[in-house]
Amino acid sequence: MTIFTSLLPDTMSSYLAYKGFTNVRYFDIGTPRMDNVTKLFGIIPDYGIFSKEATQDWSGPLFDAEYAAYLTEGPGFLSLITMAAQEYYRGDILWVYFYPPGELMECIIDDLIRLLFGRYGIESSIVNDVEDIIYLDLNNSLSINGLNIISADIERAMSISPNMIKEIELRCNSN
Repeated sequence: MTIFTSLLPDTMSSYLAYKGFTNVRYFDIGTPRMDNVTKLFGIIPDYGIFSKEATQDWSGPLFDAEYAAYLTEGPGFLSLITMAAQEYYRGDILWVYFYPPGELMECIIDDLIRLLFGRYGIESSIVNDVEDIIYLDLNNSLSINGLNIISADIERAMSISPNMIKEIELRCNSN
């Protein structure tokens, strides 16, 4: 299962441990602000890549389309496939991605969650309050169509960066 949170890592890890989640991996996808959490660059783009019209309405359909293109056809692809492949290889791990709080970040995370679900069938949740952890339910989710797409995307990623998928497999299989 994949979750996104603006909570601090110490807060998140202590509440997850309290709830019995023991197999958890943490990543920072926003501005690097946490020294003890692995950084995953590329999910949060440079805002200069978006058209002026798209930046006038961060929650509008034009921004959604440009952000989806950035992740599926542009520089964000390797970061997106990293997230999807981790879920694909080890859906029994709780993958936690930290991002900085803010309205713009919420729009980006909402778009990312819709893309992960629409493209791969990966269900994700946003946890911005410790009470949200109570309702977490591990769900190993990949749709049949998502399996076909992720297979093609993994092959595409291997042609771009051959060692990346091997590194993801190692990360997923390490304790």
